Amino acid sequence: MSERSSSPERFVFGAFLLLTASLAVQKPSIISIAGKPLSATDLIFPPVLLATVALLAKDRRIVWKTAYWSFMAYAAAFILAASFAPDRIQSFTKTAATIYLVLIAAVAIEVIDTPEKLRLTILVFLCASVIPILIGIATVGLFYADPQSSLLPYLTTHYGAVPVGNYPRLSSTFSSASMFCNYLNVVLMVLLIGGAKEWVNKKLFVIGIAAVLICAVFTVSSGLGAVVLALGLWYWNTHPKTVSGRFALSAGIVACLLFLATGFIALQKHSTAPYAFQIPFAGIETYPSPRLLVWAEAANNFLSNVLVGSGPGSRSASVVFQNTEGTYSLLTDAHNTFLSVATQTGMFGLLALITLTGYLIKAGFRRYDDPLIFGLAVAFFTTFVIQGLMGSFEDARHLWLVIGLLVAAIRIKEKGSAAEFGSGA
Repeated sequence: MSERSSSPERFVFGAFLLLTASLAVQKPSIISIAGKPLSATDLIFPPVLLATVALLAKDRRIVWKTAYWSFMAYAAAFILAASFAPDRIQSFTKTAATIYLVLIAAVAIEVIDTPEKLRLTILVFLCASVIPILIGIATVGLFYADPQSSLLPYLTTHYGAVPVGNYPRLSSTFSSASMFCNYLNVVLMVLLIGGAKEWVNKKLFVIGIAAVLICAVFTVSSGLGAVVLALGLWYWNTHPKTVSGRFALSAGIVACLLFLATGFIALQKHSTAPYAFQIPFAGIETYPSPRLLVWAEAANNFLSNVLVGSGPGSRSASVVFQNTEGTYSLLTDAHNTFLSVATQTGMFGLLALITLTGYLIKAGFRRYDDPLIFGLAVAFFTTFVIQGLMGSFEDARHLWLVIGLLVAAIRIKEKGSAAEFGSGA
């Protein structure tokens, strides 16, 4: 940081970096309040927020940002829905949690006001990601060396709708394999940014990419299509107007579409399928996937409460599904970010989310000539939007940090603070 930075400013930024690092560990929880597990991030954020507000108020540096309109609309939709919810205590609790997530992005935007702070935040995020990645790789080794180990249930998740096989489904320090895959998608893009800006040693860069991809594959998640798309977009942008660049982009799009298609059909027969259908021209009988069943019920719930939804924190669906290992699961999550918000907050919440998403995509991708901004835009698009079609990631803390980083990077660029975000580390 600049020597001109004041001691309070250094303290606030240091606390923010600690918050950034904590996002790598979602479990185990530190404490539980009213049955709700709290991670390290949840405990670190309140003092970081208070310190940030105090610093900005003291220096009179609070300036309204365009992105805040979208943030306010999103939070307001939750407040409105909670006011009409059957269970207001539950709904206002979820609304408070949503405002907390939005504030993670807002704090990032306010705290990261120089190229150097942006660089340091990215490097801290990468350093912290080593923890879940190393645990993930160690878990793969442990699975094959000692498949009966008592540690495996804490580091992996059940197969769910994925065919049972001689492989682990990694969750590492995250709540599920899908959430871990989502996080790894962000790490991949941030690592590519670090390599392009020469902030990361070349050998460490190659090792890091390999480790991320190994862990991602072992999540056996539908989000893998988004990971391939992210790689395709990045290669296409760094090799414009070339055959290899177009091929990479095309391959990424095809892979993404294929993985999205798996969300509609079950990979094997299950007793909880209410119907079966034939694949056109193939003559193959198949069954609806758990996601398809949940999407259908969530859509009906949304249509039954179009204006304000059924209340933040309420169930989006209630579908019983037979997992591939023979057990049964009650699925209450919408398994889709947009449907999840729609069922809970109705039309107003859905429109607010679409507006926020559209704003970030437009603002990020128009800076395609800047690898940092483009990389963050790809990270947001492939995790929040693409993976959001197959899972509910609106509450992922690390994605709200990505939103904050993207807006902060655009703001720094527009201010003309640096034509180049620096090189070397």
